[in-house]
Parts: sequence; structure tokens; C-alpha cells
Amino acid sequence: MLSADLVRVMKARGCPICSLVERGERSFIESVLYEHPLDPQVHIALKRSLGFCRRHSDLAAEIVLSKPEIDPIAVAVLYEDLARKVLDDLSGGEVRQEAPCPVCSLMKELEDIYLRTFISRVEVIREAYERGPAVLCLRHFLKLKPHISWLNQVQMRKIEGLLRDLQGFIEKRDYSSRGKLTEEELSSWRVALKVFTGVDGRERSGSFIEKFKSLLRPHLE
Repeated sequence: MLSADLVRVMKARGCPICSLVERGERSFIESVLYEHPLDPQVHIALKRSLGFCRRHSDLAAEIVLSKPEIDPIAVAVLYEDLARKVLDDLSGGEVRQEAPCPVCSLMKELEDIYLRTFISRVEVIREAYERGPAVLCLRHFLKLKPHISWLNQVQMRKIEGLLRDLQGFIEKRDYSSRGKLTEEELSSWRVALKVFTGVDGRERSGSFIEKFKSLLRPHLE
């Protein structure tokens, strides 16, 4: 049950929505590489998207290197077919990407499902979120905030707790400090990186990208 999944991940630090989506993308890529490298539909999807995006290509490599049961030949089989497709496109003078990364598309759907579940099952989820160490990342918080009246106050309390942990980490890492770091302080910098996450790449507008490039251009010329 989706709400049970959300309640379960509230027991860990970090964003519960992100945690479930990350688990989903890893599971999906593992399934593709272990069970479906010869599946025609997988080949069609990867040829339309010109392969996985950078994030999911890196994740696929990490999975292959960390799981002995997944043979790298699975990647070779998938990308041999893609290489042939790109060569055919090049012979015609143009390489076209017809669709986004299939993992990104699927994970966007999964993310939306969990966001809707958070809202529709908020009575069940509220206590777990309020009492647990989980902290919604800002991106997911901003998506949920218009639909949940109490969320702003709870999020403030959680960010205040993270701020205290970050301050404790900084203070106790000073050479003159004799205080012992707590587990929460030790992990605070990792949690902060996940919580204070900006807009996801698939949601960035072209104008944002162009503005970012314009800022970099003087340093590249």
C-alpha cells in the first residue's frame, strides 16, 4: 500500500518522497538490466531517448559494478542496438531524440503518485511525519504545501532542528571543542544537501538554462 510505504520511510532522515523515488529508479534499472535486456520494448524506448540520461547512466553503471548477478553484457546489448540506430541517423544527416529518458518519465509518474497519496492519505501520514526524523525536500514541500494546512508549521520545526544539527556539527568540529558529535550532527550535512534541493532538471525552463549559460559564458571565453 502506497501510504504504508510513505509511513515506513518517515523513520529515516531525508525526504520521504525522494527516498521512494530513488528506490523505484534503482529497482527499475536493476530489472531492465537483469531481466529485460532483450525486451524489444526496452530497446525501442532507449533508441527513442538516445539512451538513459546522465544520472541514470551513472546509476546503471553503479548497479552493474556493485551487483555481481548483473552482467555488463546487458548494457552492451542495449547500447549496441542504440549505436546502430545513431549510425543510421548520422548517415541521414541528423540524430533525433524522440523521447525523454524512460527512467525519468517513469519516475515522474511515480513521484506524482506518491505526492497524491501524501495528500489523499494525510490523516494517516501526519503523525508519522510529525514524529519521525524525515524532512521533506523543499521541492516536494512546495508541491504539497498548498494542499496541507499544517505542513508549513511542521516543516519550520524540522528545518529548525536541522539548523541546530548543522550548527552543532560546525561548532564541535572546531579543534578547541571537546563536545562529542551526535549521530544527527554527523549526518546533518548529508541531510541538508538532500533537503535544500532546487528545481529538478526535468522541470527547468529553457530561460533558466539560458540565463545560467550566460552567467558562465564570460568565464569560458
